[in-house]
Parts: sequence; structure tokens; C-alpha cells
Amino acid sequence: MAGLVTAYQSDCVYRCVSVRTGDFPKQMDAGAGKNKLIAVAVCAGLHLWKKNTLLSIIGSTAVYMILVVVCP
Repeated sequence: MAGLVTAYQSDCVYRCVSVRTGDFPKQMDAGAGKNKLIAVAVCAGLHLWKKNTLLSIIGSTAVYMILVVVCP
């Protein structure tokens, strides 16, 4: 169980590492910060809903990749 929580936390932390708070308004204009925040929310939502770490990681990664292509 501890390994699952660690994998889930590291995925959310990995998505948030490159979001700088000083550049946040500029990133929101470009859509980069918004895409990452949406992916983190999807990751957390899927994990709280299904309690499946692999599903939350794969699902949030897929959502992020779609957002990067659709809303660059």
C-alpha cells in the first residue's frame, strides 16, 4: 500500500515541478500551466474515485498529452 501512495504522489509532484509560481500568469496565457493543473486534477480525481494508481497515472498522462496537442 505504501508503494502505491508513493507512486501516486510522485506522479502529481512530477507534474507540478516545472510550474513556476513567478511565471504563472505568463504560463496561463500560453496554456502550459493550465494544462498541467488540469492533468493534476484528473490524476487526483481518478485516484480518489477508483483507488487505482496505474489508472490515475495513465489517465492523467493521456489527458495532458491531448491538452498539449489541442491547446498548445
